[in-house]
Amino acid sequence: MKTTSIAIVLLTAMLMSCATGVPYQESPFIKWEHGGNINSFDKASAYTASFLAKRTTGNSTILEFQGKQLDFASLGKIQENSDIESFKVQIPGPLAIGQHIITAKQTVGGMSAIDTLILNVHPTRLAITMSEDGQEISNEEEITGLIKSLSKGDVLEFYAIPSSGLRIPGEQFRTIIKGTSKDVPIIGTSVHYSDNYSIPLEAEKISVKINWQDPLNQNVSVQLFPSDGSEFVETIPGLKRPRIVCGDISRITDGNDPIFYVSCEIKPPTYVSTILSIDKVKLEIMEQRIQGYKVMPLGSPILTNGKWTIAFKLDGKLPLPKGIGGSIKVRIKAVAKSSNGELSPEATKTCKFNVVY
Repeated sequence: MKTTSIAIVLLTAMLMSCATGVPYQESPFIKWEHGGNINSFDKASAYTASFLAKRTTGNSTILEFQGKQLDFASLGKIQENSDIESFKVQIPGPLAIGQHIITAKQTVGGMSAIDTLILNVHPTRLAITMSEDGQEISNEEEITGLIKSLSKGDVLEFYAIPSSGLRIPGEQFRTIIKGTSKDVPIIGTSVHYSDNYSIPLEAEKISVKINWQDPLNQNVSVQLFPSDGSEFVETIPGLKRPRIVCGDISRITDGNDPIFYVSCEIKPPTYVSTILSIDKVKLEIMEQRIQGYKVMPLGSPILTNGKWTIAFKLDGKLPLPKGIGGSIKVRIKAVAKSSNGELSPEATKTCKFNVVY
């Protein structure tokens, strides 16, 4: 008898729902998507999430955040014959760094279903890590220094780490590079050598930035790099520095005229489209250890048989005693020069030579 009464009540409820156009709901249902966990950044203008819930009438579904109710909108049924709909909610930003909890509750027939969403808000920047000796390492400073040191002919490559680490998939980030041989944004935060973002000889300025795009809201995008408010990290690339190779020193052969020669090789950077020359060569004595004598330069460096050579002379009492000697340190300086007169940054190298008589 009791079973028959329950069946009659259920049948009556179903008939009433058909008459009102509202599907029969036997229990509440509400569930956050994204595994109940989303990530964003503290400079985002809004934070968007979605959840699934039964289609109901009245105010049976409530979202609550920081003591206030949030508005939400239906995205439609998840499938044609289902009474479950997908809904979207937008939380105004920006929010403080840390974890925030949004509670979703649906009440039907005196019963309630509750689910919570964890919103992780990260600093809007790249990561700061720790070295083995406990020193902070700023990924932004590392990459900025790398970009600022670029020269024409280099290929751009770096590995950027968002402050969110691996919590946000790489495909949600875009690395925008301007001024190189390619002008296509990279999906992710890393630029590899094989991506071939090379700097042409005619490049005037290289610009780099990294953005994050909210996958649930195309109107929300934040810039992680640079984080100082600049639109890009920019550099004006110059020619590559020449390469200096320490050479030889000749032996003093005349005690009454103690002259010796120091040579070095200075190799210009190579480019496919142009040939560079070497300019502004200097060989300067930085340190000399020859007791009783001072080393004096004679003239300027001269290019002879592919090497730059300069003469030095010992200034002191003559004739020079047999077996006297010592050492000198010579700082070599040079720049590369293109056919249009453009100069590279100065290359320097210090070489040590033994002076012998």
